[in-house]
Amino acid sequence: MPNPVINPAAGRFPIEKLPEHIRDRVIENLPDVVNPLSGSALFFQAYTEENGLELYRVASGSTTPTLIDINLGTESSFAAASSGVGTDVFINAETEENGRELYRLAPGSTTPTLIDINLGTESSDPSSMTAVGTDLFFGAYTEENGYELYRLAAGSTTPTLIDINLGTEGSYPYYLTAVSTDLF
Repeated sequence: MPNPVINPAAGRFPIEKLPEHIRDRVIENLPDVVNPLSGSALFFQAYTEENGLELYRVASGSTTPTLIDINLGTESSFAAASSGVGTDVFINAETEENGRELYRLAPGSTTPTLIDINLGTESSDPSSMTAVGTDLFFGAYTEENGYELYRLAAGSTTPTLIDINLGTEGSYPYYLTAVSTDLF
């Protein structure tokens, strides 16, 4: 596997402080999420034979990565498309049991909470995650509604459907932009 390059846009985390065996396997940088209680942390994907391609967290000032193993065992979760809301991190990840779904990771936790939009093994494929105040807005798919907009209120594990195009066709909401307390 070639040495991948971390996205320099993360900026605030000294990548050179990561252990070489992790630094050499980092393939995609997820946004640097600021936690007002404990400083900042870098979230990134890395591959090991034992865990597959999974999410890791390194706290500011630390050189020890913490595994956030969403798809237990050697199968990968392909964690991607994260967003921070308050002190929580939201992750788009895949498991055989649930497909590609949304997960919430609380500060200091290594066990994300599943937010299953499309129940069963079919994926909802959440994307365009955008924080507006304490709420998370994102697009996701269900057979009943197609690909539509959802809002997840702070502390909730049940997203609210915002059905723009009624029926099964979906509205395909993308390029969500937050301005103050409004979503565009």
